[in-house]
Amino acid sequence: GNYTPNKFDQTWFWGVLYTTPMIWGAFCFTGLMKFNFGWLITVLFAIALSCANVYGYWQCSKDQKAKFSQMMQQGAEYGAGAALRHTPSLIGKMSTFASRFGGGGQTGASNQPQENTFV
Repeated sequence: GNYTPNKFDQTWFWGVLYTTPMIWGAFCFTGLMKFNFGWLITVLFAIALSCANVYGYWQCSKDQKAKFSQMMQQGAEYGAGAALRHTPSLIGKMSTFASRFGGGGQTGASNQPQENTFV
């Protein structure tokens, strides 16, 4: 008949379904970084099966395609907004780091010219 799923259950179901391949992807990346190639075959199979599971449920869902697109759009908007909010402080930290270790402007109390000795 007309079954209407619980919103909480639906959110958890699709959240876990989308998160599982990402977790396996992180395991794959970790295995590559640690040169643990013995586990990569297992992890690659898990990624393939998880992605097949996502694809199968996604194809069967009538409204999930629109929700997924909306979720990706909101994530992109949030990521862009966060990047814009944090860029000035990040640039300030990078310039402070560069001036300490790479030259550039002086940040200390001393305004005397520095002597550079090249050997």
